[in-house]
Amino acid sequence: MKIKQIRGGMLLAESSRQRLESIVFPSIEKARVEVAQLFPNHVVFSEPGRISVVVRDRSFQVATFQEVHDNHR
Repeated sequence: MKIKQIRGGMLLAESSRQRLESIVFPSIEKARVEVAQLFPNHVVFSEPGRISVVVRDRSFQVATFQEVHDNHR
């Protein structure tokens, strides 16, 4: 499973975004842990098929990543 950033594109360095999008994760939870390392001052949580990054008081969504399945294996 891979992830793709669908919101908040200007908040990550292009190299960080590309690295995240190239990793094959075993689960959405493992992907959430990787995203949380890039956003240490935010709340990062996963929902079915998505990872959301929000400010601490949850008043503003900073970024969203969507699960992408690679069916070409």
